[in-house]
Amino acid sequence: KPLLQCKRISQENNVDILVKPLENQEVAVCFFNRGSSPITASYDLSNLALDDSRVELPEAMAYVATNLWDENLEAKVITPNLESGNIPGHGVSVFRIKAAQSGDTDKLAGVKFHTEKMVNTQESFKVSAEVENLGTVTMNDLKAVIELPEGFT
Repeated sequence: KPLLQCKRISQENNVDILVKPLENQEVAVCFFNRGSSPITASYDLSNLALDDSRVELPEAMAYVATNLWDENLEAKVITPNLESGNIPGHGVSVFRIKAAQSGDTDKLAGVKFHTEKMVNTQESFKVSAEVENLGTVTMNDLKAVIELPEGFT
């Protein structure tokens, strides 16, 4: 299917966020500063499929973001929260995003906690954890700690 033009998915605080689906389930994200002063912005990549149905970026615990305006084209493994960095007045920050896969970095694990239902204070509940090793180094003796607010058991 043809890859279409970009789409504006957000317009907030003088920053437009534009996305364009790419091949291989990747996406380009552009932060455009419409103002004259430098600014920073962020975007939760887990919302991409909701904000643009054309996007096929898989949901992931981590992503690889390549800053296309960086002369070194350095790729960084990030959480789903994409940070623009400093955007000059009337400037842009542009990133190529793909879901992180095992081997994209040495040491990285994603952890998701799940409960069966919403819980109230003084109510016991079970929590399960899903751990995904995204690094090349084997994880040993993994420990997860959950601290609950006062009143929860």
